[in-house]
Amino acid sequence: MKRDRGDEGRGTGKEKRKRTIVSTSYDGWIVNGKREGLYRVRFSGDCDPVCMIVPYEKGKKCGTSYSYVESTGKLLNFVVFENDSIVDVRDVSSAPVEQSIISFDNGARWEGQMCLDYSSGQGEEYNEDNELVYKGMEVNYLFEGTGTSYYTDLEARGKRAKEYVGEWKCGLKHGFGTLYNRRGEKVWHGRWCNGERLDSTTVIHGEPSPLSMYSLTEDLTIGDNSLNTLEQLDLCKLERVQSIHIGAKCCVNMKSFSLVGLRALQTLHVGKSSFTTTDPTWKAKRLHASTTKEKGCSLQISKNPCLRSVVLKENAFSDFVVFELTCLFSSVDSHTACPALEILQIGRAGATEKEEEASFSFFYASSLVLEELPRLREVELGCASFFTVRHVVFRSDITWGR
Repeated sequence: MKRDRGDEGRGTGKEKRKRTIVSTSYDGWIVNGKREGLYRVRFSGDCDPVCMIVPYEKGKKCGTSYSYVESTGKLLNFVVFENDSIVDVRDVSSAPVEQSIISFDNGARWEGQMCLDYSSGQGEEYNEDNELVYKGMEVNYLFEGTGTSYYTDLEARGKRAKEYVGEWKCGLKHGFGTLYNRRGEKVWHGRWCNGERLDSTTVIHGEPSPLSMYSLTEDLTIGDNSLNTLEQLDLCKLERVQSIHIGAKCCVNMKSFSLVGLRALQTLHVGKSSFTTTDPTWKAKRLHASTTKEKGCSLQISKNPCLRSVVLKENAFSDFVVFELTCLFSSVDSHTACPALEILQIGRAGATEKEEEASFSFFYASSLVLEELPRLREVELGCASFFTVRHVVFRSDITWGR
């Protein structure tokens, strides 16, 4: 007897369901390691991309947010947050979008798509003198998505002169866009964040207070003798950073440094005598042995699926007693993603125990564990690195380059 198709799998308790994968991207400023100010949070994957505009205060959602479909500007909901908790929700996802005109108290008007009493899609905004101010997407009466703003007092060949063409967030230039001067010439093309021009590279010098970084920075450079008053540095919110270059004698008072879950990170370079308070001498290492071990400084590098190269120069991290470099694949798809690390250099190999040639990195560390690194082909450890190590594990398919 042929079993009915609808009965297949019944009673097994193991019905297969397709896993829904949603990727989240946070676009805004990071201040002292925490999200701050207006953010655009983008949800994509096995769904139509959705954007949520939400304010952050010291890393917590606080205030009223709104969400919309990225491609159309269709409003979905309003959510009120207080101290990272939801206190009120208004769902408007089922409300229709209609073409309409609405006038404001100051005489300006919006002509375009509306959802209930809110702009929600494509249209045009005019000022009180009937001059075109903006054309493109608008959500919740704020410029969103892609659109063009105009100089209201200039025309070129009978048309209003463009001021800016590109992406917006909550009425501010945000994302990629081009700025024009009053002669119609390009004066800037690139990325913006909350109305400020940005470079893809973030360069930090000295002791900036507060320490601000753009969440979608691609290259981070910390100059020599910088960030020496901080005790912790967590860069896990830099989700698109590809390279991190830290100069010499930086972060000397740092007690903890973690690089976890950076999906795009490819290279890490740390200069000489960074992340250490002791001089590169045998005498200094002996004198500070007990106090250094008590501080318990730690370096953690984990779950960075694209990381190919880690270079830590002489005497870097000499005060650190914990060194973790494991599980470099992404936590998502952990069974299929491959760790990419190929080169690990700590100090300078081939040197003697002469003081001027010794490396001293992780001098007081008690263990060295390298696991789950199938592409690792080159390991270089300088003299006097891991000098007091008692436990060593290399578990991987390694072809030794040195």
